[in-house]
Amino acid sequence: MSNEMQRKISTLGVSLGLSRPPIGLAFVAQPPDDIGRPDGDVPSACSFWRMAEQEVFYATEDEHLNCPLGVMTMGFQIPVDRQEEAKTIVDTMCELEYITPEEANIIPSVSGDHKGIVYGPLAQMPVEPDVAIFVCKPSQAMLIVEASGGVTWTGEGITAFGRPTCAVVPMALTSMNTSMSVGCVGFRVYTGIPDEELVIAVPGNQIQKIVDKLSTTVSANSALEEYHTQRCSDL
Repeated sequence: MSNEMQRKISTLGVSLGLSRPPIGLAFVAQPPDDIGRPDGDVPSACSFWRMAEQEVFYATEDEHLNCPLGVMTMGFQIPVDRQEEAKTIVDTMCELEYITPEEANIIPSVSGDHKGIVYGPLAQMPVEPDVAIFVCKPSQAMLIVEASGGVTWTGEGITAFGRPTCAVVPMALTSMNTSMSVGCVGFRVYTGIPDEELVIAVPGNQIQKIVDKLSTTVSANSALEEYHTQRCSDL
């Protein structure tokens, strides 16, 4: 990622009024040089997202094992000695009618032969991110999706779903389009993200487009807000 691109990305949070910076994920076959590792265990794949707001680090396949669903959505293999735990969690979700057995068999997964993931603030990623994640309010999400071209009525539109939240990553990478999750209960518990915020995942091929288009999108929405406010007052 060029210095100019990093500079532009660093202004996104201000332009959007985000309470936390966007982060990047890069799926790699081996750890890059001079990148730190997580300090201690984490309970879920989405917990790494909160850590990535603060610093760049590399997490191995094994370091994702505390989250059976996250292991699957991030495209890793569940070792034999952890498969019973994963089955128990999925079976419990099915018994509670939270998901159906059919859903459990087709959980989205990142493809490829990666062995770990580089996480970090999007503006500081030392390698090209495969996906960018924005945690934001609906009004901020609208600006991101507008800038990506994902809300036009002439196109396919944005994919939106709920559970599991971490599946927003493979959904975005599979479709190569911006994807949105309104956030599952596990995501809320493990990350502490409030109910009024949701998750937008932007595949790497759209990051440049959003960076270039966002200022125009923000300006247009600001002007339209003034217009509609005045019109409402006049009526």
